[in-house]
Amino acid sequence: MVIDRVAPAACRRHIFLGRAFVRRIYTLLFVALSAMPAAAQRPVDLHVFRFWRPPDLTLVEAFTSVPLSLLKFERVGAEAQAIVNGELQVLDSAALVIFRSQWQDTVRVPAMSDASLSRSDASQHFAFQLKPGKYTLRLHVTGDAGAQTWSAEEAIV
Repeated sequence: MVIDRVAPAACRRHIFLGRAFVRRIYTLLFVALSAMPAAAQRPVDLHVFRFWRPPDLTLVEAFTSVPLSLLKFERVGAEAQAIVNGELQVLDSAALVIFRSQWQDTVRVPAMSDASLSRSDASQHFAFQLKPGKYTLRLHVTGDAGAQTWSAEEAIV
């Protein structure tokens, strides 16, 4: 009979209490994460996309995003500017650096409030080709005069 396969009421109640408990945990995590400072919520991002190209090449495109709230801006007339130094490394499966790209960028923005800067990003785009295999992409971003450094790492599979 189908009735024999239905779980007893006690088990169903236990499952319901489990779901309520999980909802409480998610709510507590949400409240804890929303109370963190803005710089901790918006880290330096690295997004990697891999496209196969027959017969033996792979096109890799990487996009980086640095929140402007992490940078130290200096007022220059009606603008504010900050200098960003970055290094992108591609490591093979033996952790050897096989490709390295360094850049320095001056980010200029109109004089904005701190609230506007906290919602804005500076981004970079990279595209290169690799042989098929497993790689790791490592990003290091340094703010003005090397005072602050941020890193991100992403596997290219």
